[in-house]
Amino acid sequence: MSNAEIFFKVGLMGFSLILFAISAISWKRIRSQRLLFVTLAFCLFFIKGLILTVGIFMDGVGFEMSTEAIMLDFAILI
Repeated sequence: MSNAEIFFKVGLMGFSLILFAISAISWKRIRSQRLLFVTLAFCLFFIKGLILTVGIFMDGVGFEMSTEAIMLDFAILI
């Protein structure tokens, strides 16, 4: 596993967690249904990043993705 792959897996998890937290706080204040969907989408990205990151430390746990696919998810979040 390359350093770039580890960076993007951990970065995907961390960045999506930040976006999830910000959108959840915003949803709590506004209570907009559209913002709820955005919050759920960021939550799913966080869960995906968490599973990928756990797979770094525990062999056989989680799932594998190509580095290009992880980089694309990271770019989508940006």
